[in-house]
Amino acid sequence: MTWSQIIVQGAIFATLKDITELHREANNLIASESEKTRELIEKIHSSTMLVLGRMERKIS
Repeated sequence: MTWSQIIVQGAIFATLKDITELHREANNLIASESEKTRELIEKIHSSTMLVLGRMERKIS
């Protein structure tokens, strides 16, 4: 594995960690909001995780 691959993997991991934390915070903030809002946030989170997974597989 090259240094650039290691750096990119580290960035992907950090981004994934940040997104997961933001998802938790968003769920806490919208606890009183509608189900549609919650579903939208979950879809955005799922899509982002899917893209990050694909990026990680491509550089591995």
